[in-house]
Amino acid sequence: MARGTAISQGAAHEGGCAPEQAAPNVSVRLATEQDLPGLAELRWRWALEQHDRSELLPLEEFTVAAADWSQRHSDSHVPFVAVLRDETVGMAWLAILPRVLAPLNPNRASGDVQSCFVAPKLRGCGIGHRLVAEVVEYAHRRGLDYITVHSSEGAVRMYERAGFKQYSGLLGRSTV
Repeated sequence: MARGTAISQGAAHEGGCAPEQAAPNVSVRLATEQDLPGLAELRWRWALEQHDRSELLPLEEFTVAAADWSQRHSDSHVPFVAVLRDETVGMAWLAILPRVLAPLNPNRASGDVQSCFVAPKLRGCGIGHRLVAEVVEYAHRRGLDYITVHSSEGAVRMYERAGFKQYSGLLGRSTV
């Protein structure tokens, strides 16, 4: 498999992996331009879990669109990647949102964890936790006020273990 491409559905370890064995072998870092095709493929495979292939843009077309989108939004959306033996096996994005200035801090910003995804056969191996930890550390270095995440039910405990808490004052509303 070419460097930077996402792990195929059947290419992962049979039967998953033990967290203490797989996580140390995975490199988690800021993504580079060379990682964009692998990130696009992971995002496409994630959509494939929920939709019929005929509903999706073809992978090649989506990869081009995703690279263009990533470059146009590089100031506001920072990608992170998890790589196992030159294969992209996980991703997370940090959306950085400017906040209204304050007298004590005219450069306020917050973050939102988006599109955190791990290849299905490698879930439960600590890769998602390592991705989130890298995002949190990066947000800390950038001086962000706080980070939010809109999590699936299955990932709530992972985010809680990473220090996220549910706040009663945080509200949301769909506009659709």
